[in-house]
Amino acid sequence: MRKLIGSFLALGVSLSLAGAALAAPLTLRTTLTGDQEVPTVDTNTNGTVSISFDPGLTLARFDVRVRNGVEITQAHFHCAKAGVNGAVIVFLFGPADPPVDVQGKLASGTLRNEDIMPVDDEDVCGSPINNIASLYQAMLEGRIYANVHSSENPGGEVRGQMLP
Repeated sequence: MRKLIGSFLALGVSLSLAGAALAAPLTLRTTLTGDQEVPTVDTNTNGTVSISFDPGLTLARFDVRVRNGVEITQAHFHCAKAGVNGAVIVFLFGPADPPVDVQGKLASGTLRNEDIMPVDDEDVCGSPINNIASLYQAMLEGRIYANVHSSENPGGEVRGQMLP
C-alpha cells in the first residue's frame, strides 16, 4: 500500500512539474510598426510575426507577414529590449537583391539550433542566446524583437517586440 501511495505521489509531482513547464505559451506574436523602430520611422508599412516552439524547444516555426511593404530587403530577430537596438540573432528573410514589394506573406519556415547566430552581449541581450531554448526564454522575457528592413530604411522599416 505504501508503494502504491508513493507511486501516486511521485506521479502527481511529475504531472505538476510538467504542467508548470507547459503553462508558458509556446506561441508568441507581435505587430510590426514604424513607431517601434529606434529612431521612429514614419511609414505606411506594417505587419505581424508569429513563432511557435515545439514542446522540447528544439525547433520553432515562424511566419512573417507585411502589408504595404515597399522594397523590403531583409527580416530578422534581434536581441534587445524595447527602445534599444540590438544584434541580429536569426535571419528570417533575405537579403533580397533586388528588394521585393510585399502585400502578405514575406517569409515562413522552421528554425533549428544551427540557425541561431550566437550572441553573448549581456549588456544588450541580458544572457547568451545560442539555441532555440535560449531564444524562447529571451522572448518570454521581452528581449527579442522582429525587424523588417527596406531600401528606404536599411536600419529597419517596422519592428515589434516578441511577447507571449
